[in-house]
Amino acid sequence: MADFSLQELLSPIDFEHLIRDLLSKELSVELTAFAEGADQGVDLRYSKGASREDIVVQCKRQKSISREVLLEEKKKMEELVVSEYYLATSGDLSKRKTDFILDTFSEWMSDDSSIFSKSRINQLLEVHPDILRQHYKLWINSSSIFQSLVNSSLIERASFLITNLKENYKYYVKGESFIEANEILSEHGFLVISGAPGIGKTTLAKMLLWEYLHKGYEVVQMTDISEGEAFLSSSSDTKQAYYFDDFLGENFLEYDVLKGRSGDLMNFIDRVIKGKNKVLILTTREYILNQAKDRYERFDQHDFDIGKYILDLDKYTESIKALILYNHLFYSGVSMSHIQALIESKAYAEILSHKNYNPRLIEGMTTRLKDTSAENYPSEFLENLDNPFGIWDKAFSSQISQGAQAMLFVLLSLDGQMTKAKLREAFKVFVSHPQSQYQVAIKDFERCAREIDGSFIGTSSTKREEILFRFHDPSVKDFLHNLIHDNQDVLIQLVDSAVYLLQLDTLIKITEAKWGGNKDIFAALSKKVYEIDTLLDAPKIYSSGFVFQQRKTEIDRIDVAEKLFLIGSSRDLKDYLVAKIEGIDVNKLSSHDFMKYLILIRKYKSVLRIQEESVISKALSSLNSLVDINNLIRVLTVFPTKMKRKLSEKQEDVEEAVSSTMNSALNSVEDVYDYNNLESCTQKLEETQDLHGTDMFPQLSFFKDSLDDLYEEILLKDADETPTDHEEELEDIEVEEIDIHKLFRIENFER
Repeated sequence: MADFSLQELLSPIDFEHLIRDLLSKELSVELTAFAEGADQGVDLRYSKGASREDIVVQCKRQKSISREVLLEEKKKMEELVVSEYYLATSGDLSKRKTDFILDTFSEWMSDDSSIFSKSRINQLLEVHPDILRQHYKLWINSSSIFQSLVNSSLIERASFLITNLKENYKYYVKGESFIEANEILSEHGFLVISGAPGIGKTTLAKMLLWEYLHKGYEVVQMTDISEGEAFLSSSSDTKQAYYFDDFLGENFLEYDVLKGRSGDLMNFIDRVIKGKNKVLILTTREYILNQAKDRYERFDQHDFDIGKYILDLDKYTESIKALILYNHLFYSGVSMSHIQALIESKAYAEILSHKNYNPRLIEGMTTRLKDTSAENYPSEFLENLDNPFGIWDKAFSSQISQGAQAMLFVLLSLDGQMTKAKLREAFKVFVSHPQSQYQVAIKDFERCAREIDGSFIGTSSTKREEILFRFHDPSVKDFLHNLIHDNQDVLIQLVDSAVYLLQLDTLIKITEAKWGGNKDIFAALSKKVYEIDTLLDAPKIYSSGFVFQQRKTEIDRIDVAEKLFLIGSSRDLKDYLVAKIEGIDVNKLSSHDFMKYLILIRKYKSVLRIQEESVISKALSSLNSLVDINNLIRVLTVFPTKMKRKLSEKQEDVEEAVSSTMNSALNSVEDVYDYNNLESCTQKLEETQDLHGTDMFPQLSFFKDSLDDLYEEILLKDADETPTDHEEELEDIEVEEIDIHKLFRIENFER
């Protein structure tokens, strides 16, 4: 039998809503809440009409109910016209207490069927699983559910999501946003949630994912498309839900665009859509999505709008906003005196109507203003809504030491997350800077870390038992970005003391975001770029906490240097960049690095002295993959005259190599993703032959026919014979309007 701890898992409002839904079914009536000012302390009722002989339900979220409280309830009933009275309590009742209740309310109770204790409520939850499904705060923390997940082969990949949900689910309020977003996901198999920072995109995505996790889906968190590709099962029986947070952020630019694979995302989406039991959830900021469509042709061609859901404050009704505020006040440990001050001043009404209201800011006010006096809490809350960075600003300026401030700036230069050992090394160099304005020693590292752990930052352990430092939430990063833009000395100190290539890359991006032609900052960045070969590699850290010790290549370093050149061109920097490109030994490049190299020399061809023969020889020396064939096409575009001559000289060898690779790829196609890659390469070959008049692949017509046959076999089969199965219905969610003033009564916050 179910044994949910109603007292621990539900707030008073949650408990009241649960009882309303359960007893409405049990009694076959529609119970509603009394309006503010008319309830006389009564929670739920069903009015029979003009006779006013109401059914009344009292909800007591208490482990035990005293006789005094019960006698007070009787007095309330005597002032009303009541035909039936029901009592629901979150605790269990002794036989003696049950008899006392029946005796006290005998006028309106015939037997103990009118009493709903904890054990009886749990029994009803088994009888009405649809009600349990709606009240996710019960089952989302169910030990039996997590026990079943432990047996899943993907528990490690889903563990970060699960841990995060267990910590934050109680603050979430399901509303129209959840319903509408789920309908899009169910219909199309993929969903793009866009909106402003702090609006709740990530939270909505994770709540949707939890629903799919609960239904037996494997959950895969991605930080680039290659991770999704590695786990996307071709088996139609495997349920998989993919999640890519901020999918147009730095990882997309680094992996998908700079590496020439901007089409992989569209291929992956198509593959998910056409697969059975597969869904994909993406989040991004709306303006970034629009910029991507303007910048990348294939992006604009893909119809993202069919799966797009824009989350904005208009999606939050006053009731939803009120419940979010209520949940944060109730569960975040805000004292009753602080809550009472908000209620008595009616500041909660101003908060709900404030132009800067969003869930992230509400979280901040309820977790970081606890040291404010209860008397000043309402005014401080509203002042910080007026100035969203106010909470962090006050804590940063007056509540933490200079050493802790220095550590936060260093962590910012490391893009907001890093292992303890690497952060310590970067911190050591930063505070040792000759012109450092921070009076702190490296021996103070541990003290500084403890000082801000749990507020500005959070720490966790990786699988290799390394300690990982991360900003507490995105608002910390936003605050520090804003702060450092106006602090030239600290920015230059960070640049001068950069130890890792990641730091230089991050600081260039920070500068680009608010570039005003500052000569001093540009000079400091340029100096560090000239020393770029001395910078160390920092590990890549995934959202799951996985740490990958990656090695940056020469091409990666040139990519960073070019970002600075594109921000503020200078003759010296251009000469340096040209020399770096000219110094590359193409024979040592991997296929992917060779691809990036070709993009660079095409861009700077007019000022480069390149050994064309070496580049052409590299392109012709290896044609073992589709990447190699695409590189061959790029070389033909960069050096058309010499490349066409070489192709004519090696016509037979090239034709044989290209044919062998393409046929091998054709025979290896297993799914839509493989097909799309092959089709794209074929299209480029055809366009190249038409443009340059070459005939490197006479079998192209035959190969295209083979692809057409494959299309019938792979794509149409997936679409027709194994229809998608995205439309697993979630339980209906009733979004109701609530009485705000009744919600914000002190008794509803009793813990």
